[in-house]
Amino acid sequence: SFFRYKMRNIIYTLLSLLPSFLHIGIRRLMGQKIGNGARIKIGTFLYSNEVEIGENSIIGPFTFIKAKELHIGNNTSIKPSFVYY
Repeated sequence: SFFRYKMRNIIYTLLSLLPSFLHIGIRRLMGQKIGNGARIKIGTFLYSNEVEIGENSIIGPFTFIKAKELHIGNNTSIKPSFVYY
């Protein structure tokens, strides 16, 4: 529903303000798959219902990714300020 969609976007926006360990911890509680050693830097906006991030992957700060599904492999680095719709 529309309300659920808006609430999810608010949660994803708030997650972008958290340090990596909290951001990843909350996403894991939401059922998203994030490998050991992965890092999501502060200021990273990930708007996706299905997220899989491999082990030792890094998503740089101020990155904006909006996708229906997001699959990032092991040992992958996404530079800061990357934008993907």
